[in-house]
Amino acid sequence: MLIAPEAGASGEHPIEVGPASQIDPHARSLECPRCGPRLKIAGETARVIAGRVRRIVELECVQCGERREAHFAIVEPLLQ
Repeated sequence: MLIAPEAGASGEHPIEVGPASQIDPHARSLECPRCGPRLKIAGETARVIAGRVRRIVELECVQCGERREAHFAIVEPLLQ
């Protein structure tokens, strides 16, 4: 599990992305805090936290098996 207040650690501190298509590539780029290798996506869910939808990606280290969650928020671009 991530350690707060690191971005993505909780629904209150999500990683903000533009379009939803950025979530999976960003999640795959995260590294295991214990041993360093990349994490693989083990599952995904969506929840409403503090009145906003959060996409929660379950991650697993390919080396040590450590599991964690990363919370994402889709941020709509401001119209000019």
